[in-house]
Amino acid sequence: MSEPRPVVLQLFEAAQEIEAGNLQAAVSTVDQLLAAAPAEGTAVDRLARAFAAALKARLAGDASGLGNLYVDTRDPRDMLKAFEVLAAATPFIRFGHAAANHALLHAIGPAPRVHIIDIGLGSGVQWLHLLDAVARHARGTLAVRLTGIDVPAHGTDPLVRLRHAGAMLTARAAELGISFTFTPVAGLVEDLDLHALAGEDDSCLVVNAALALHHVPSSDGRRDAVLARLRALKPAALCLAEPDVEHNALPFGPRITESIVH
Repeated sequence: MSEPRPVVLQLFEAAQEIEAGNLQAAVSTVDQLLAAAPAEGTAVDRLARAFAAALKARLAGDASGLGNLYVDTRDPRDMLKAFEVLAAATPFIRFGHAAANHALLHAIGPAPRVHIIDIGLGSGVQWLHLLDAVARHARGTLAVRLTGIDVPAHGTDPLVRLRHAGAMLTARAAELGISFTFTPVAGLVEDLDLHALAGEDDSCLVVNAALALHHVPSSDGRRDAVLARLRALKPAALCLAEPDVEHNALPFGPRITESIVH
């Protein structure tokens, strides 16, 4: 008997069949893949299953999903826990946070108040390190206001993940004696009124976007529009960290390849 094809190879085959218009063959390949990749299998099995589910939704014409792997998990904090594992495993996350925090503190300078708009707050762990740096550099008098934006959590409480991160940060700021205010905003950044979120006070405004803007579609100009609206806010600094991957504007086949490799 021949060896079964690796599940990732089946993914590429399904993507090629979709791109070629062989939709029935693609449906068959995706169904085989879902049967061969258990939900509780290896990391590669789970990766293949997530992509196969997305391809199946595409084949069915279902564009209603947020593309979030964790919308159906029992605990809305599962996504935060997974990101913490990623941050611990790769220096890319830690370096991005450290570089952004250094640039932000430099941009804030001697200002007594700062308003940080964070696009894609995630677990909020970046701001633990910033609060520590503020305390460490004798800037305990700096009043920090953080507006954390992230996609809504699935279910009846779209803010649940944001509130969890906010409570963690508020507790750390209290330990350090730093004046801290957190505002959670659940929504897609391209749909938000960024000017209203920025407000009109005299705080030093800075913007952070770590591993978030690659989720905003670029082929229809939405990402450029978000960047233009951020520029119009005239922040003292905009810190942007992104992976070297394109899964928006490329043709379907190469886009799938980029996404799977990423």
